[in-house]
Amino acid sequence: MPSNANPYVKLIKVLRLEQQQGYQDRAVIGGMARFASEWEKEAQATAHNSQQAALARDITALLIGYTALPDVETRRAVVNKILERVREAMPEVLERFEQRREPPSPPPS
Repeated sequence: MPSNANPYVKLIKVLRLEQQQGYQDRAVIGGMARFASEWEKEAQATAHNSQQAALARDITALLIGYTALPDVETRRAVVNKILERVREAMPEVLERFEQRREPPSPPPS
């Protein structure tokens, strides 16, 4: 991943993959806890203010405990909570990501 890439886009990609895979903690090698420590470094390095730094810390805390969560429903709730936090704090990031995921329009007939 290029150094100028937004860590929140990376996070969203990982969380979407985790959703697709049924919340089995297999979206990234080593699981969410391992991903969290590297992701936090990237997020802190790009934080523009104390609110963004706090958001990165909060998300990291949720990710670090992800592997130990008891069931799929609890993991789903954590993933949704993280996505909601990103949506609230940085709506443009999630909107940009979701726009990129829209399938292309079919060719005119």
